[in-house]
This record gives sequence, structure tokens and C-alpha cells, in this order.
Amino acid sequence: MPRITFLLPNAPQTQPLIWKEAAQLDAAKQNALFTARTAGEGESMADFVRRVSQEGTAAMVVVVDDAEALGPAIAEARRRGIAVVTILEPVTAGGEPVPVVVRGDYKRAAEELIEAAASDASKLGKSAEGPALVVYTKDFPEADRRAGALFEALTRAGIETIGDGPQAVAGGQYDVGNLVLERLKERPELAMVLTGDDTSFLGATIERSELPEGTGVTVAGFLVDPESFVVVEESFASAAAFADDRGLGILAYRNAMTLATGETVPDRIVVPMSVQRAPGPPAFGRLRFDLNPQDAPLEGFDPTEREKTAEPKDEG
Repeated sequence: MPRITFLLPNAPQTQPLIWKEAAQLDAAKQNALFTARTAGEGESMADFVRRVSQEGTAAMVVVVDDAEALGPAIAEARRRGIAVVTILEPVTAGGEPVPVVVRGDYKRAAEELIEAAASDASKLGKSAEGPALVVYTKDFPEADRRAGALFEALTRAGIETIGDGPQAVAGGQYDVGNLVLERLKERPELAMVLTGDDTSFLGATIERSELPEGTGVTVAGFLVDPESFVVVEESFASAAAFADDRGLGILAYRNAMTLATGETVPDRIVVPMSVQRAPGPPAFGRLRFDLNPQDAPLEGFDPTEREKTAEPKDEG
């Protein structure tokens, strides 16, 4: 079986480590040959690619630091017969695109989430035209970008928003819940809460589930933990979009393996970001749901599974 090598920059940030760990687990389930390696101190990813290609491997997954500099290095690796896949950042090598794994479209998902929240707001006797609150948790990877996509989609839809942009919360689920209650006290007509991450999603949902039905709001947002979808499945939230970064690492590894076995892959590989809607009207009742997405189990995780079921230092 061909060996796949996952190349990380020196002192990688959280997201590349999530990609690597997901790819590593997926490879382990297949009893595949997988190595994760980290660039040396001060070593660029271009130099690292050259070093690893000289040492030998069947295929590489490369975290991009400088796309322009990486192009010639990847072209050299390809001439040695080594397949390469990148994550998020497109690279051109020798005039040809390098296959890249990218996230699904935040814009499209945000529009579907807002449509679901607005529809359920009407069922609660609130206006489908808002106002809406967009909230996200500080330091949650990509949460600010997802919240930004929600706010922009609300603006395009002509829905009134509270504040000039998404509101960031430092803390946990209950800090978000307290913010929702404060805004609802200030603006009893608040109709929707849109969230950029699991922590804010669960915090808002916990509070709204315990409100009297006449004062309720709807909740919809992005999730990275598949376990959190139980809240939607039980109709405590209107909808959620699956935006787990682990899918980037898994699909990068799988497509690198496909290339290593002599098959072809698309130049642009999109991780599914489907939206799941609640099966019934907004539910009320006591809900205590505490999950830390960082601790969510990876065993058995498949980034394509949600799409099937949802609706509209070296390491060896």
C-alpha cells in the first residue's frame, strides 16, 4: 500500500492539527501507511516539500504557507512521481493546478439557515423579517467567518439585525445564553438567533428551549460536531449546517491515496456542507446539552455521511 505523508508547517496552528489528526485516524481505520511530519524550525514549506520528496513517499498532503513558492517545489515532487494535494489554498505547479480540498459554501448554507429560522419564527408568532441576532464564540476556529456570512445573508434578505455586525462572546454556552436573554429583555420582538459555532449554538438553544412559547426565538447556525445535531433532530433548533474541519483532512488524505494508486481526482474537491432542518415546529422544554466539540469522538466519523442523511518533529 502506498505511503501518504502529511506535511505540517513548523509550530502549526489548531486547524492544521485537526486536519492531520482526522486524516491519521482515517488512515488507521484502513490500516494504511501514513506519516505526519512537521517542518524544521525556520524551514519553509517549499523547502520541506523538497526534502520529503527526496527522502521518498507516494503522495503528500501539504498545508500551504506560500502558494507561489510552493509551486516549483510541488512541480519537482511530481516529476519524481509523487502525488500532491493541498488544503484550502490553491497552488499551480508547472502550469497545472494542484488538487485542493476546500470548504463548502458558507454563503449558500447561511441563506438556508436563515430561511429555516425565519419560517419557524412565524410559527412562534414572531416576524420573519426580524430582528435577528448573530452571535459567535471568540477563539472558536472559523466562527467569526461563519457568523459574518450569516450577517451578510441577513442584510441581503432585508431582515433587521441587532447591532452593526456579529456579536462575539468570550466564555461558554451559558455566557451566550445570558447574552440572548439580555437582548430579548431589551428587544422582546427578537425573532431569530443565528450562530457561528457549536458553543454559541448550544448556549442559545438551551436558553430558548426554556422560554415561554409566547416569548420564544428560533435558533439556527453552523456546527462542527456531528453529535450536536441531536438538538436539530429533536426540533429544539430550526436548522444547522455541518462545517466540520475534520472533513478537510479526511478528504485530503483519501484523494492523495487515490492519486497514489494511479487514479485521477478533481482539481477542486469540496467538503460537503449540507443543512439539516428540524422535522417539526420549534420544541420547548428543559434541555441540558453540554458537549465540548474539541472532545467529540472521531471514531467512525465520515465527512460524507452527513450529506447522505441531511436534508435541503515527525510523527509516525
